[in-house]
Amino acid sequence: MSDCRLEKALTCCTFLVLFYAGCDSEQKQEHAAPYEGPRLTSMLDSAGKALAEGAYGMALALCDSVIELRPDIPYCHFLKAQALTAVSRLPEAKAALTTVVQLDPDYASIWFNLGNNAFQREQYREALTHYAREWQRVSSGDSKMEKCTVLMQMGRAHKNLGEIAEA
Repeated sequence: MSDCRLEKALTCCTFLVLFYAGCDSEQKQEHAAPYEGPRLTSMLDSAGKALAEGAYGMALALCDSVIELRPDIPYCHFLKAQALTAVSRLPEAKAALTTVVQLDPDYASIWFNLGNNAFQREQYREALTHYAREWQRVSSGDSKMEKCTVLMQMGRAHKNLGEIAEA
């Protein structure tokens, strides 16, 4: 496997680990529960399931429907960004992630996901800025997995910038 393909595979695996670790069913309920009843909750659940099953077009359609009704739900923009990332629509995914930050700058793993988006667009310096922000969030916590994942991504960005000593 070439280095480029290996890096993309590692980035996807890293995203999936953090996405599912960061968004357990309790958190999904926390983000879905305050919004206009069972219809939106059902649509958000369906969008999450579609994303998990690789039905990215369906996930995007559901997210867009929810956003049309309630544009103030960070979780929906986050799901939309994940679906857009999966189909390599990275500038649109960045816009969705930026909306999440505007709605909730403390949203779990948002800075890591912005870093991954920048990394995939080969904007390594921008990625490092986002990873550093995520590091601030996770460094005082107990999750060794989150810490290692953020540090690994920071090292990869430094390596791609030719900053081997920092990596």
